[in-house]
Amino acid sequence: MAKSFTKNEKTLAGKLLVDVAFKRAETWLLDEFKHIRNNSEYPVIIPLPGNNSWAVGRYQLDQLGNHMWHLHDGDRIDYTFYNKKAAILYAILTQKHQYKSADSIVKLDQTVAKQKDELVFFSSKISKKNIDAFDLQLYETRYTDSKVKYASAREELEKTLNHAKYNKVWEQPL
Repeated sequence: MAKSFTKNEKTLAGKLLVDVAFKRAETWLLDEFKHIRNNSEYPVIIPLPGNNSWAVGRYQLDQLGNHMWHLHDGDRIDYTFYNKKAAILYAILTQKHQYKSADSIVKLDQTVAKQKDELVFFSSKISKKNIDAFDLQLYETRYTDSKVKYASAREELEKTLNHAKYNKVWEQPL
């Protein structure tokens, strides 16, 4: 006569079977995700588990601070962006091999970041209490100049991002 299984043995066998099935499904899911993520024809943007991390095609975008985003692709590309849209567009354009357009996005984002940093610096200098009249006038003039340059740079970046968004530049041939 065949030996019958007890209830505990059946439960243990069922748990092992479910665990094996879940492991295989998880492995398959990760393999498919890597395949879809590395497809250069249609880059995908997917939130990753964790603190504000995104997969943009084969690149990963991590939030560093309030307005700072780190874009990296293993060892090859490592940029810090101050605009999330600019970082995403840069990743898409780079993956589509449109390097000239991608480089212009980086330059515009860096210009906006530089002007923003100057605004913060000069506003902190103006707010100090022990400052003579000459330095105060100098800092106010430079602050006003930086404010104009910042507004211009930010407007140029936004115009470029909107142009790319509505014209879908990543779908156009080179």
